[in-house]
Amino acid sequence: MVVEKQSIYVHKVILKIRSTYFRTMFQTDWIENKQSIIENHNYKYIVYKKFLEYLYTGRINLSSFENLLDLLRLADEFCEKNLQTDCIRKIKKTINVSNVMRLFKIINEMTVEHYKKELIKYCFNFYFKNMTNVIRTESFEELDVETKSMLIDKGKNFFLSEIGNSGYLE
Repeated sequence: MVVEKQSIYVHKVILKIRSTYFRTMFQTDWIENKQSIIENHNYKYIVYKKFLEYLYTGRINLSSFENLLDLLRLADEFCEKNLQTDCIRKIKKTINVSNVMRLFKIINEMTVEHYKKELIKYCFNFYFKNMTNVIRTESFEELDVETKSMLIDKGKNFFLSEIGNSGYLE
């Protein structure tokens, strides 16, 4: 494989065993089936390399949000359900007070809807539970006024509903 003019050496047999996408590619009349070098121009080298490593190991070894989200997009494009699930799980584990707003913004700009909704809901829940700390972060300060106002209002409504449901005011 060649990605961003860098070679990644793989075994066709392992790819066929571990991936429906590659199995289809190598067992049909796709052009790539007849080539010894396959090029990919859709993803960054690091993301594609980590995708191939995942096919070999079943583990994701990435930490940057942007790369994890690119890997999630790749998994979606190649119909790799296990990788999608693992990416979402890893993204959720990396969310913290200082990065939740940056991640929220990145996810909000995504075009693929079926996991965007799950991740945004997770970010909102994290934000609501940690609102007093999140609104003090630099990433929150960098948000536009409308978004800040919307998040603060939603946070207040969340807290009011939690207090109402808890029975503290009765």
